Formats: sequence, C-alpha cells, structure tokens
Amino acid sequence: MNKVSSAKILIVDDMPDNARLLMNILSRKGFELICAYSGQMALELLQTVTPDLILLDVNMPGMSGYDLCEIIKQNRSIKDIPVIFISALHDLQNIVHGFALGGVDYITKPFQLEEVLARVNTHVSLHQLRKQLQIENQSLQSQLQQQLNIDQNLYEDLSKAIQRQELELYYQPIVCIDNGKIDGFEALLRWHHSRRGRVSPVEFIPLAEQTGLINSIGAWVAQESMVQLSRWHLNYPHIMISINVAGNQLLDPNFFSIIEKGINTTGVCPAQVKLEITESAIITDVDRAIQQLQQLRSLGLKICLDDFGIGYSSLSRVQDFPIDVIKIDRSFIQQKNWTIAHIIALLADSLNVCTIAEGIETVEQLKKLREMGCDYAQGFLFSTPLNALDATNLIAKGSLAVDIFQR
Repeated sequence: MNKVSSAKILIVDDMPDNARLLMNILSRKGFELICAYSGQMALELLQTVTPDLILLDVNMPGMSGYDLCEIIKQNRSIKDIPVIFISALHDLQNIVHGFALGGVDYITKPFQLEEVLARVNTHVSLHQLRKQLQIENQSLQSQLQQQLNIDQNLYEDLSKAIQRQELELYYQPIVCIDNGKIDGFEALLRWHHSRRGRVSPVEFIPLAEQTGLINSIGAWVAQESMVQLSRWHLNYPHIMISINVAGNQLLDPNFFSIIEKGINTTGVCPAQVKLEITESAIITDVDRAIQQLQQLRSLGLKICLDDFGIGYSSLSRVQDFPIDVIKIDRSFIQQKNWTIAHIIALLADSLNVCTIAEGIETVEQLKKLREMGCDYAQGFLFSTPLNALDATNLIAKGSLAVDIFQR
C-alpha cells in the first residue's frame, strides 16, 4: 500500500448520508477515515488526531465549515493540514471566500467518484511531500549546524542584532611609529547582547562568516564607520578609518555599490578610507578578488592587506595585489619573529607600500619595528579599542604617550 492510499482523512459533515458516501468512495482506495458530524466534534478530534487532509462541509448548523476552517488556520499545530471544502454552492463568491480562509480546493455536490479521488489524491500527495521536505530540511539544518558547530540560538540573536541596536563600533588608534601622532583608527565590531552581555568577536564573527550574516553586518559596519569618519572630519580632516572586510563580502556582487553608496551619502574623502582584506580572503578566488579590489580602488580609497605572512600566497602573488598598505600580523610580533617581520617590511618598501604592525604591547617591540623601518603601529601599548566619544577625545590630544617615543 502506498503512502497516499494509507493517508488519514477527516470527513466533517452534518449529513450522515454524505459522510457515508464519501467513506465508501475513499475506503476502497485504502484511506484511513475518521468522521465528525459537527464543527465542535471535529475540533475535539483534532486535539488527539492529526489527519493528512480534512474534507469539510460548508453548510453546517452552529459552526459552519468556514468558521471551522478559520479556527483551524489559527492553530499552529494543525494550520498546515489542507482543507477541501464540500458544497453544493457553485458561485464564485463562496469559492473565493473559502480560498481566502485557507482552503485548498472545492468538491461539489452531488459527488463524482473521479473528481473526489483526483482532488483528494492531489492534495494528500502535496501535503505528504511538504511534510517530507520539512523533515529533510530540518535534518539538513541539523547536520549543517553540527558540521559548522553553530549555536542556533546565538545565530538567531545575531541575525536580529542590528535591528535591536546591539552592535557598536569601537576604534583602536593607528599611530605614526616615529612620533606617536594618530593617523587613524581601525573600526572594530562589538556586540552587547541584551541577555548574555558582551559577546566576544572571536565567537560571533566566525558565526557570521559561516552563515552569511557577515554581508549584512559588514554593510552596517562600513556605513557606520564612514558616518563616524565624516563627524571626525569636521574638526580633524587628516584622520583615516580602516574597515575590515571578510572574504564573503569581497566576493559579494553588491559590495562595490555598498561602499560607493557609503562614500556618496557621508561625503567622506575616499582617500581617507582603508579596506582591510585578509590574505586568506583573497586566496579563495584570487583573480576575482583582484578584479574586485581594482574596482574598489578606482573609487579612490586604499586597500590594506591584513594578517600578511600567515596565508598561502605571500611572496608569490603579493605583487599582483592592488594594495597600498601591508599589515604585519601580530603573531610575528608576539613570537618575536623579527626576521620575518623585517622581510615583510623590506618587501613593502620594494612595492612602495606602507606597513602597519599590529599587536604592539611593549616599548621593546616598538623599538624593533622602528629600527626595521615600519611606518605605523597599533596595539595595547598605545590604547585599547575605544568608543566613539573616547576616540574623539584621544584625537584632540594630537599624539599618544609622547614619552614612549622619546625613549
């Protein structure tokens, strides 16, 4: 016996003769049949039984078929059960009204064997197919979440974080390595969850990248960064902003228009905007990434190659990248791998691009980088990431910890 013929059907009709006739037609095909002789009786049955289809008479005393259908469609647990109306009324107005309430079809009286079977089989098949697809979709989602190690609750909260205004940008200064003057800031995303408190970027950024949320979140970051830059430029026109761009964003066909719109709506000077792209993001699709970077650079903004030296292309293709800045990864600084850091600085000099060393925490590290000709520095030695107000106050000072640079 196939799945369709073994389906469970609820017949709701106040006329026992009509119900018996339908039962005779459908029982021959192996359907499991349940009868209710009023709307109230049907509701009581639906508390314990979940049919695959409901055949519902329109004209019943007390609670009409239309009334019962409306109640069914408002109940989350049974609203997806297809309802076929049974009626001797053929006028268009009644048919449209039934569809508007959520009915899927009509069977007219007197019953025709072929019509009843055709309509019942069609909608039972569709309902069972939808259920199977839902089961498979849930299974695939579960497998995907396990493979990606996704926290579903965190994902759902992150998808609503912009709307709930839980995201905020902090700004870490980038300073001239010779005199400590503030050249600009890197915009860093922070999430203040309404219940969990502050969620670490280490936790939610990979989640955003894995699930595709990074595109909408990244668009918000870019716009907010340029809005803040436009405010700073009212008094401090030399300040630059560095905006992190994930690989998914870079390869998004809409990314160029997002950046272009941000520049146009805020009125910032494009030359004061830097997009930080990780080497691994470019490696995903090198030729396409280079084409996108060239297009972005045509707007007049600058491209910074972030985390340089820890990727795969490094020395082999870096000369092909349309970049203006190379950022020396913090791992080389923390591990005191000065040979690699120096090679990167020399490479940058040969390509006529600037260098920024990140993760500077000690004066000794600063001195080493200054000796090898690094241009700019960033790290806790100078400042932790700051909110917009504190960053503005820091700009007003003009330079950071002058005594550090005089040692």
